[in-house]
Amino acid sequence: MSKERFAMILLSLRFDDASTRDQRKQTDGATAIADIFSEFIANCQKYYKIGETTTIDEMLVSFRGRCRWKKYMPNKPCKYGLEIKCLTDSATGYLYNAYLYTGKNSDGNGLTEEEKKLLVPTQNIKKNKREIPPEFLDKKREVHSTMYGFTKELTLLSYVPKKKKTVQMISSMHHEESIDSTKSIPEIISFYNATKGGVDSLDEKCAKYTCARRSRRWPLVIFFRILDVAAANTFIISNYNSSKRMEFMKDLGRRLVTPQLERRYAIPQLSHELKSLMGRILGKDKPTGSNQQSTEILKFETLKNCYMCFKQKRRRTHYGCTVCGQPVCLQCSKPTCNNCR
Repeated sequence: MSKERFAMILLSLRFDDASTRDQRKQTDGATAIADIFSEFIANCQKYYKIGETTTIDEMLVSFRGRCRWKKYMPNKPCKYGLEIKCLTDSATGYLYNAYLYTGKNSDGNGLTEEEKKLLVPTQNIKKNKREIPPEFLDKKREVHSTMYGFTKELTLLSYVPKKKKTVQMISSMHHEESIDSTKSIPEIISFYNATKGGVDSLDEKCAKYTCARRSRRWPLVIFFRILDVAAANTFIISNYNSSKRMEFMKDLGRRLVTPQLERRYAIPQLSHELKSLMGRILGKDKPTGSNQQSTEILKFETLKNCYMCFKQKRRRTHYGCTVCGQPVCLQCSKPTCNNCR
């Protein structure tokens, strides 16, 4: 596929019916990609059994284009982007559930603040909440001192990790004053630190090996992130840490393009260069002896980099290898007569 054709496909790619989009926008701001996103989440839940500890956090997908629910998060590396609320397995970082944040009405519909707190066993709480007693915010307390507050269903913790700094945590799982003896910190904080990194781990994996391309269309940006998350989830399911992720990604990409390559490889009108390249990827068209070498000279219209010596000698050539189709200069190849082929 040429670069121009690939760009044209990206430009034309849509994920919903444009004729009914305006009507659906009234109830769903992310309707342009809602169907494929929902189907993706359903498949994520179908093939994985989530562990006993999970992480709920936001993932910010970098985006600078026009979108009415684009967010600014100064603590994220990309600062501006589209927010995805995620539920992941704390141990593996597997994405189990998620939804697109499209404004205030899309976040926790029908739930009171008390019910939202009960949904998450342990979480950090902002200091500006009116429910926190003033004694829990006192920064003049001794370092490593703790204060607890208990209700029937919730436990409030205030901890001083260093001078003039307090940390407030709320938990519906812990109901006693317990200290982690190995780390000398409250059990609530120890549990929170051990389980808080699921979404960040997934975000890091997506950023390290990504298929994303620059785009001004937010549905396409979300689609690229779906592909990245799908690759990360697949690695966790099929090969959990038993091989290098780079090798897994290469093998995954090769398996995804193989059906299309086999269909194209059967077309007799393709150029020799393109067919040789596809044959090498498919494991076909491999030379088994000198009699399989072509007597036809492979010549390119434009100069190409010699694949054998360009990094050292920076040579360019019009000629290519008649077996593998790679551009090769005359210094890195040997001419033979027709009788010796």
